[in-house]
Amino acid sequence: MRVLLGEVMAIDLKGKTVTSKLMDMERSSNSPSAPWPGHFTITPSECRVILLDAAPSVLPPMGPKLGLKAQHKLEKMDVEVQLNAMVTAVDYQGITVKDNDGTQRRIECARKVWAAGVQASRLGKMIAEQSEGTEVDRAGRVIVEPDLTVKGHPYVFVIGDLMSVPGVPGMAQGAIQGARYATTIIKHAVKSHDDPASRKPFQYFNKGSMTLISHYSVVAKIGNLEFAGFIVWLAVAAPDMPGGPPQSHRRHVLLGARLPRPHSRPDGHH
Repeated sequence: MRVLLGEVMAIDLKGKTVTSKLMDMERSSNSPSAPWPGHFTITPSECRVILLDAAPSVLPPMGPKLGLKAQHKLEKMDVEVQLNAMVTAVDYQGITVKDNDGTQRRIECARKVWAAGVQASRLGKMIAEQSEGTEVDRAGRVIVEPDLTVKGHPYVFVIGDLMSVPGVPGMAQGAIQGARYATTIIKHAVKSHDDPASRKPFQYFNKGSMTLISHYSVVAKIGNLEFAGFIVWLAVAAPDMPGGPPQSHRRHVLLGARLPRPHSRPDGHH
């Protein structure tokens, strides 16, 4: 019996990593250095991995060139890439997909991995309802003032994935920089050195984006510079993203990523 393993619907970077890791796990399951050799027994003949994306290209934030490279890499790993495909319904037996021309189709599947994000916390809507003139965006995030505060409340800050700021992606760097900005203002306020009317607006500094396509392949974009391939993986294997662990720790992480280590197997043996 053929097993339809999984459907991954993604409109961000995470879904591409999920699909590539599934294929990497299958290919490396019988390697002596695998965590549980022989226990991950899915084979290509039993598995069909499909990446669904409502966008017209893979990794739109990375641009068309890197997106095409990422797509070709996934396809070489036997991942079916279906673009302009929006998931409209999910049930136990499978999913319903709406294509760009408006037609709908079914994909029967036993496993689904959703990597496209979720709605923001209900707290965002509660804040908006109790603050005159404050609204939330389509994802439920609070549309904040230029200083990341709620309108009319200069000391109520909304940061992280609950804030909606144009040009600031819902990624770690946006949250980190927003937190630092708010912390600085709060410290000044405690010392009575803050005037809400004269605050400089929050400015996000884009340190670049990176996504892992396969075990030894990465695509990255820093400003107008684009990188892809094994050499890039070597350069960024240690940190998960810009602003990751200190340099002194990265060598240990990088070493651990390359060398096989003993793992406990499910049966308790080593």
